[in-house]
Amino acid sequence: MPRNACLECRRNSGLDVGTGTASEILREGELTQTLVLLYFQNFHDIHFMFDQTIFLRRFALGDIPKVLLYAIMALGIRYSHAPFQNPHLRPHWGEPLYHQARQLLKEDFDHPSLTTIQVYVLLATYNLTFGGARKAWMFLSFARSFVAILKLDKPASDMDPVQAELCRRLIATIILMENTFPPSLGLARSLPPISPLPQLYSEEEFDIVKSSAFAYPNNRSSMPSPLPCVTQEILILSGIYYRVCQLFRESDTQQFAPLQHKLSDWNTSLHPSLAYTQANLETHQQKFTLRSFMYMHLLYAYIWQLTLFDSLDWTLSGSSDADNGSTLLIHQHASATTSIIQQVWSLAHLDLHNACFGQMIKTAQVILTYLLLTTTEPRVMATAQSQLLVLRDCLIRVKAHCRLYNWVFDQAEWFLRIVNQADFKFHQNSQRWKSILQFQVMSLGTSYERLDYETAGRSSGLESLADAESLEQHRKEQIPTILTPSYIAERHVRVRTGGS
Repeated sequence: MPRNACLECRRNSGLDVGTGTASEILREGELTQTLVLLYFQNFHDIHFMFDQTIFLRRFALGDIPKVLLYAIMALGIRYSHAPFQNPHLRPHWGEPLYHQARQLLKEDFDHPSLTTIQVYVLLATYNLTFGGARKAWMFLSFARSFVAILKLDKPASDMDPVQAELCRRLIATIILMENTFPPSLGLARSLPPISPLPQLYSEEEFDIVKSSAFAYPNNRSSMPSPLPCVTQEILILSGIYYRVCQLFRESDTQQFAPLQHKLSDWNTSLHPSLAYTQANLETHQQKFTLRSFMYMHLLYAYIWQLTLFDSLDWTLSGSSDADNGSTLLIHQHASATTSIIQQVWSLAHLDLHNACFGQMIKTAQVILTYLLLTTTEPRVMATAQSQLLVLRDCLIRVKAHCRLYNWVFDQAEWFLRIVNQADFKFHQNSQRWKSILQFQVMSLGTSYERLDYETAGRSSGLESLADAESLEQHRKEQIPTILTPSYIAERHVRVRTGGS
C-alpha cells in the first residue's frame, strides 16, 4: 500500500498550481498523483470499485482516461495541502475538475462502458457530498442502468478473476450508494435492487488473486472458508438500513422488530476480527481499512437508533424514563457513536464525511440532547454534554472540506439552540414536532444555488422556531447555551431546589 497521502501532500508545498484549474493541476504530475492518493485515502469507506495498486500502475503507464482522472481528482483535491490561492475556499476547489469531467463525459454519456459507469459513480458522489442530491441520484441511476445493459451483475464464468472481482466491487459500490442515499428525498429506484449481493474477496484474498501465484476460484462463495470482509458486512447492513428508512418515513414502527432481530443476529455472527475493540482498531489502521471498519460500526449503531427512535418521550414532563429498556439501549448506541468518532480521531486523526455520516451525527445529537434535557443526574448531564461537544467538534472539522457539512452543522446548531429556549414546548403528539424530528434525523442538503463559502447550503426550516436570543447567538456564531458549563450549573440549581 502506498504511503500516507497526507505526507505526500506536504511534499507538494513548493508547487505552482495557481488557482487550481484543471490545466494547472495536470501540469504538475506529482500533484496529480497526490490527489489520486487522497481520493483512495478518503473515500474507500464508500467506494470499492478501484484497486489502488492496479490503478496506480495504470496511472504510471498513462493508461487512465482523462475523464476518470478529473472526476477522481475533483473528490481528492479538498484534502490537499497544496498552495492554492484562496485556501478558505477549500470546499469549492473541486469545481473546475468536476466541470472538466462533465465536459469530457458528454462524448460518451450514452455509451455503456466500465469507464462511463465509474465516472457516473464519481460524479454522483461529488454532487451528493459537495453539490446536490437530486443530480447525484440522476448520475447514479445512469450508472445502475449501464450495469444492467452490460450485465455486469452476471459476469461470464471464464472472466479473468481480477476483472471479475473489480466488477463485483463496482456493483457493490452502486448498491451501497443506492441503499444509503438520503431517504428524505423519497426518490424511487429506476430498476429493482441488485440481488443477490455480490460476494467480495477480503483484501488479503484479493492480494493473492492479483499475485497470480494461486488458481483462486472466480467466485468467492465457492471458497471453502472465506476470510471476513468489512465491505461485505457494510453491504449487508446497508440493506437493513434501507428497509428501516422506508419504515421510519412511513412511521410503521411495528415492523421494526424483525429488523432488530436481524441486527442482533448480524452482531452475534460477526467475526472476532471485525468486532469493535482497541486491538482491532489498531489492526485495521495498519491494514489501511480503518475508515471502512469505522463506517461499519457507526452504521450498525445508527440503524439501532432509528429503530428505537420512537421510544423517546418528548413531553419532558419531569418524570425520567431512564429505566425504560428501549431508552437505555438507544442512549447506548448514541454514546457508542460518539465514542467511535472520538477514539478514531485520537488514534488516526480520521473523520468520515459521506452523506450518511451527516445523518448519523444528527441522529446521535438528537438522542443525546434528549438525555441531557431529561436526566436529573449531574454525572449523566456532564457526560451527555461532553458527547455533544465531540459531535460538534467533528462537524467543524468535516465542514472545512465538505460544503454539504456547512448545512449539516448549521442545522445541528439551530436544533441545539431551539430545544433550550424557555418558551419552547415539546409535545409528543404534536405533528409539527414529529415532523421537525424526522426532518432533523433524515434530511440533508439537496442543492446549492450559491458557491459562497459562508452561505452555501444554508437551510431555512429550523430558524423559524428561534427566538430573538437564539437568532442573535447564531448571528454571532456563539456556542449553543446547552453546551456551556453555565447550563449544567443552572440545571444543578434547579434540581436541588426541586425545579425541572
